Amino acid sequence: MQTRRTIRMWDRVQPSLWHPLASLEQSLMDVEMMARRVFSPRFPPFAPFTPDMLPKLHHDDDEFFKDLPIKKPEEATKETLEAATPDYSASSSPEKEGTEAALDKKEPSTAAAGTVPHPTYSSYSYTYATVLDHSGHRIRSARRRYEDSTGRLKATHEREIDGKKLKMVWQRSNTQDEGDHETTCSSGNPEEFEKEWIETPFGRAEDEEVAKWMGDRERNVYQAFGIEYNPDDIMPKSETPEERMVVEEGSQERKETIQKMSKRQEEETTPPQFTS
Repeated sequence: MQTRRTIRMWDRVQPSLWHPLASLEQSLMDVEMMARRVFSPRFPPFAPFTPDMLPKLHHDDDEFFKDLPIKKPEEATKETLEAATPDYSASSSPEKEGTEAALDKKEPSTAAAGTVPHPTYSSYSYTYATVLDHSGHRIRSARRRYEDSTGRLKATHEREIDGKKLKMVWQRSNTQDEGDHETTCSSGNPEEFEKEWIETPFGRAEDEEVAKWMGDRERNVYQAFGIEYNPDDIMPKSETPEERMVVEEGSQERKETIQKMSKRQEEETTPPQFTS
């Protein structure tokens, strides 16, 4: 099954589609690992993988977060400790300590002119899934997605088939920004990679999930206007080469018949011409 309706590139980073696809990839990896343990058990049972068998996770953390308003873990820990440590300076009066001191403390303005608003909340997700297909090819999918209250969004999806990688990056600075999208392929071109990807377990599952997601969106639109939703009338039916040939031959025969009938009608309605 292949989705015949094209999905917009920015629809792919919507939470309603992004997170189900990530969960689907994780479930496929879990099933594959369970089957591997059943048919190729390790001794002792469930022995941990060696370091060389594990993927290098989080190797590109700095690259992803370098332009995002997020501090490194060690910086965040340091600030937390400093905030939790009481200030016993001579200028502080013993009356204003604890809760009162915290209330009197002035927070920096987040809406100053010419400054970038600081997000009040943010969400970040990272998933990694890898499987072996029936031919023994290693298939990998890694997803990262960040979004905060200011509308800033950054997402990456890196896919790999036996060392051949394709990486997609989405970036948006705020809700008013149209955003940028970039696709890079380690070898070949993205079109060739997509043709190979659709034949992988992840690709087939993703295609079915995208078709289901698009069908649900269309159904909601039709129901909102009180129109009966019939997907068979919307999605064009696929035709085999033989079916297309029959249609083309039928169209040609119809065209020739129309020409013959038009000529006959012209002969019957045209009065005879007499010459002296």
